[in-house]
Amino acid sequence: MRHRDKLPFCKKGSQNYDGRVIQGRISTQDQEKTLHLQSVNSSQSYLIGSYQIEVNTIPKRYFKLVLSNNQERIIRLPEPGIVNISTKAEGYGSIFEINDDGSQTWVAWLPENKSKISMAMQPGKYKIAFRAKTAPGSEYTDIQVFEVSSGISTTVKLFN
Repeated sequence: MRHRDKLPFCKKGSQNYDGRVIQGRISTQDQEKTLHLQSVNSSQSYLIGSYQIEVNTIPKRYFKLVLSNNQERIIRLPEPGIVNISTKAEGYGSIFEINDDGSQTWVAWLPENKSKISMAMQPGKYKIAFRAKTAPGSEYTDIQVFEVSSGISTTVKLFN
């Protein structure tokens, strides 16, 4: 008989994140099939084995873990920071996470029809590439690098 062990999934503060409830998609390491959607600040029993967790934060965070007999593993998420982005015009843009090795990972598109955007993001270093809808070419792209810290609001002004 395979034993069950608990997996507490914790985040400081509220379960809400940018108006959404944070959940982890739990699957076995060798399958893409979702076993469970677990909300933060909850604990769930799982059979002993290897699991992967995809957390629906911005950007998504991934964890791999192995549960063994009589073991409790805790997944802790840092408190997000708030990023306020303002532009002088509507346009096209993306946010990229700058990884420790200098590579970049795409995180999100910016809404085309808004000149002010506010979003909760995980702590880290990021880059925004943005071009106004009326710009005649890519040479008019504004690129800004910024950092997000837990519990802190950061303002990014594009073309200001």
